[in-house]
Amino acid sequence: MQQVKFLMLIFMALLVSCENENQQKEYFPVDAWLSSELIQIDSLPVAITKYRTEGSKTDTTLSNKKEFRELANGLLNIHLNESHVKKQYEEMVLDEGNNTNISIIYTTADGYDLPLKKIQVNVKPGQSAPKSIYAERIDRVNDIKIIRKIIWTSGKSMLVNSVYYQGNKINNTISEKFEWGI
Repeated sequence: MQQVKFLMLIFMALLVSCENENQQKEYFPVDAWLSSELIQIDSLPVAITKYRTEGSKTDTTLSNKKEFRELANGLLNIHLNESHVKKQYEEMVLDEGNNTNISIIYTTADGYDLPLKKIQVNVKPGQSAPKSIYAERIDRVNDIKIIRKIIWTSGKSMLVNSVYYQGNKINNTISEKFEWGI
């Protein structure tokens, strides 16, 4: 009788374990959050100031909201919860333990062809919207490799640092910061 109870307990544990494995994990909806931020920028009467540094030359201009939307979507828009995309990323959650920040980090394994190699969502516990999103992106245009590091601070700014490589040599570096202050 003891053995039957023990076998039933093991069977139940295996059944619960299999159910948990079959449940679909949902990743943070980066695309929905970005869309919400862009809608907020579009709907408010705010100017977007663009600071651009290339080499030793710095320039400050106003950016068109439509062009900014296209740039932001082109750099950061990714549908993490689509099955063919989700399987290419691994998720890691880090809690600093002092109620100031939870980092949700998505990384791709080597060999995957998605340009966004790392996405880090920083959320304050108890809030649904992130404080910031950090992303690392690699693109190739002909024989030029472009490595970008992007920081989007909610309601404030987007910083894009781009390094252009030709072969193993740095060809150019460009830093662009967009500020809107909502």
